Amino acid sequence: IHQTATTVTLQWAPAAADSGLLPSGYIVYRNDGLPGSYSMDMVGYDGSSSASTSGTISGLVAGREYSFVVGALNAAGEGDVSDVLRQSTAPAAPTLLQSVSQTSTSITLSWVAPIASGGAAQASEYILYRDTGIEGSSISIVAYRGASTFANILDLVGGRVYSFVVSAVSTAGEGARSEVFSQGGSAVPLPPVQFHQTQSPISLAWSEPETESRIVTTGYRIYGVENSMRTLLYDGTDSTTLEWTNYGLRSGT
Repeated sequence: IHQTATTVTLQWAPAAADSGLLPSGYIVYRNDGLPGSYSMDMVGYDGSSSASTSGTISGLVAGREYSFVVGALNAAGEGDVSDVLRQSTAPAAPTLLQSVSQTSTSITLSWVAPIASGGAAQASEYILYRDTGIEGSSISIVAYRGASTFANILDLVGGRVYSFVVSAVSTAGEGARSEVFSQGGSAVPLPPVQFHQTQSPISLAWSEPETESRIVTTGYRIYGVENSMRTLLYDGTDSTTLEWTNYGLRSGT
């Protein structure tokens, strides 16, 4: 009646009284959930001292299809077992959650689908969760839900470090969540301002971007634009200097 990545909760109809003896308990047997495994000699739920007609089998492996039977007990012993029920656990956690690309306000993530053993239910969609990018916030915001193993997350705030987890969903329910992946977007620096100009060279200065979290600016690049064409003039990827002088400009340009 319910399942997670590692548990299955079953329910059954009460066994009929045998010679006036009512059932005093039930035992659920299972296999190991591997393909080709037909032996159901593992006790999944021991309700021998309870007349309850439901039980939770724990310690299962995500993404497997298990076989179950249940037998009733009374003062005369254990009766015949029921017909076989096959049920999948919810999917295992996706793996290798990582960033493909990011800007100051967006990030594209990818992950690897979990493996389903044998006849277990395959993942049909994924749920990607994120936090607010503020340290200590919970990872509870649904950022993406769909069948792809890629997701482009928009409308983020530059300068924040966001944390993400992803889970897979099958007909057996939502599975385990992946390990947390954290990634920050660059904060947008204030536009550079010209503070000294002669015919040549020209000097520019700018301010360090403001951030709301623990992202540290590691460098800057300056581009020149002419006729809608952008040319890299200064590559300060590994420099936090906040000024630059260009000695290569021609007078009058």
